[in-house]
Amino acid sequence: PMPKMASALILIAAGIFVIIMASRREDSVVWVADEVGASVANTWDGKARQPEHVWYYAGGGVLIAAGLFMALRERG
Repeated sequence: PMPKMASALILIAAGIFVIIMASRREDSVVWVADEVGASVANTWDGKARQPEHVWYYAGGGVLIAAGLFMALRERG
């Protein structure tokens, strides 16, 4: 079995990777289309939608937080 510290490092690395993907997506043409689509849909039915890169940022943050929690728990 994989030690917990290695699992924590993998989670942190995955979180950083997902945040980098979000940043690249936000800087691309895909972001403009995603932003316009979400804006039109929000205006149409009043629901709150977010562009996809926002979910990438949130997911990356959760992965990093989980990895840090796991690493700190392992040390203690």
